[in-house]
Amino acid sequence: MKNLFLLELFRNDLDKTDLVEGTKVRYYEAAKKFLFTDPDLNNPDFYKNFLIKYVRASANENIKKEEDKRKRMNFYDAGLKRFVKFHIEDAKLKKEILDAFPGVSKNLPTKTRTYVSVKGRMKIINNMESEKHKVIALIMMCTGIRIGDCLKLERGKIIEEEYKDNKTLKLDVTGKRGKQNICHIHVPWVIDRILKFINSHDYENGYYFLQSKFEDDTKGTKFVRNKYAKKRYRYIKVLKPNAFKLDGKIKNPGDIVDLDKICFETKMTKEDIKLFLRDAFDNNDIVYCMPHSGDIINLFNVVGFNYNRFWVDLRASMNKIGLDGNEFSPHSFRRCYAQDIWIKDMDIHKLQKMLNHSDVNTTLKYLDSSGVRRLEEDKKAQASLDGVETVG
Repeated sequence: MKNLFLLELFRNDLDKTDLVEGTKVRYYEAAKKFLFTDPDLNNPDFYKNFLIKYVRASANENIKKEEDKRKRMNFYDAGLKRFVKFHIEDAKLKKEILDAFPGVSKNLPTKTRTYVSVKGRMKIINNMESEKHKVIALIMMCTGIRIGDCLKLERGKIIEEEYKDNKTLKLDVTGKRGKQNICHIHVPWVIDRILKFINSHDYENGYYFLQSKFEDDTKGTKFVRNKYAKKRYRYIKVLKPNAFKLDGKIKNPGDIVDLDKICFETKMTKEDIKLFLRDAFDNNDIVYCMPHSGDIINLFNVVGFNYNRFWVDLRASMNKIGLDGNEFSPHSFRRCYAQDIWIKDMDIHKLQKMLNHSDVNTTLKYLDSSGVRRLEEDKKAQASLDGVETVG
């Protein structure tokens, strides 16, 4: 129970940070999994052995993408480090524990995406099936915004304006951590195509591109339901009084409950909990939610569902033109946008501003991962060899 109390304190500490919700979830999950092993919190070997064991388990797990495996392992590494910095006050002991971290997760290779020219990107877009997906891809190609930010563009956030007697589109984008990102589109035919789509489609949830239902030729109308969350999140928010009791205590409306905590306190199996909560969920006594903010994750599910459909369409398009599906992803539109700007201006601070990055090191990663920065530097360094014949 002492460790459980410490875990709740760690969750409260994460709430005070400006980390994105997904990162908070993963850091909290790392600390929770560690604490459930009943460790000696002042023994560096416990942290080291836990990470090594987890890294080995993840390495053997059936995760198809090596990049996903690396990210997952790094989140455990980073999450446990943050937990150590939170609860260990003695500076010497803190350093000893952190130095004992194996760092195994950092040894996995990172994936390098291929740079695709503007013509190549247009070929990909033109071979996509959905007009909505084509419009989203055009917006990302012109502005470099993330696909999640594009999907969550609310109605009223795309505004027609004039700039030097020409029509432009102003996009009021809300990025990571709620940062505002104002960008503009100046290409006339792109503007016309975007306006034609958004003026002819009116989804019921107040967003330009988010659909909560889809027409399927074989299965009829498919809805994105809150129940979809049960596959991934194990937190519930109580909506009605007396929905259920936990450890003899009645949970009140607004309370957020961790389902693993129910297992820990009551010794119920996850299957028992599933049956226990099914009726409460169907009666709208509870909903599944994000563990920190308590936000109902209907929107999260809808964004994820729409993202997956975009990905499927993008992969099909790449297969048509003979491009490897591992070489280009939805985020590659942003990477290629960054590389286009860099090649034109070679100004890292301007690029940082265009990508709306808080840290310039994040911007550098976009260039280093593709090799484009080294490409330009090598070109400059070898300029003196132009016209020089080989000897020997």
